[in-house]
Amino acid sequence: MPRFEFDDQTTLGHNLFDNIRQVRQYLRKTEFELPKLNVYAKPFEAPSSDQILKFKSHTYLGEGHPVERKVVLSVKVDDLKLNDTEKHKFLLLSGPRYHVDTEELIMSRSKGYKGYLC
Repeated sequence: MPRFEFDDQTTLGHNLFDNIRQVRQYLRKTEFELPKLNVYAKPFEAPSSDQILKFKSHTYLGEGHPVERKVVLSVKVDDLKLNDTEKHKFLLLSGPRYHVDTEELIMSRSKGYKGYLC
């Protein structure tokens, strides 16, 4: 190996320059490439009245979190348009998953679980 003549940056200096290059690369993309994505933008449309099921899940950036694997399904029982007998049987089968105060059925399940919704 040639002798170090103190004419080059240290490893920390090279790492700092690499970080600066990465930041500049993302700034260039923000400046020149992101505006091109406006062509694909769609206006928000509220769910229609026939879309009665709601699904909720969480995403955490970085390391994994146990909540990420959970999916929650909720539906207003009145939106199912059941008659009185059907509604009564449905509520008996729902058990504690039916919330009286919101009149909503809420079921949750972890992703990757092979069983039924619990």
